[in-house]
Amino acid sequence: MFVRERPLQDELYRLISNIVRDRRFAGLTLSVQTEFPIDARRADMAVLKKPDNIPSLIIETKRKTKRKVERKGYYKAEELLNPYSPAVVGQALSYTALAKEKYGLPATPA
Repeated sequence: MFVRERPLQDELYRLISNIVRDRRFAGLTLSVQTEFPIDARRADMAVLKKPDNIPSLIIETKRKTKRKVERKGYYKAEELLNPYSPAVVGQALSYTALAKEKYGLPATPA
């Protein structure tokens, strides 16, 4: 995890934790965990079904990266990260596949 991702993760954790605290969703009680271990990897965050702590949602955050590009005598910041890029989507899907296998999950956990 990059240092610049941490403030976003902390805020997202706080928001989701406040939403799920002392509430039920479709009869489920949920919790949130950061740095959720999946196999030899760690997802940035997971929303877990209590009491067995099975992931229902896996969240992987990404930092925005910029580089300076010179154009006609001036510099312009250009965004390098696309959250829909194959590498980013592949990372999220790999965590999902590992969790599905580890916990014996159906395609859509209940």
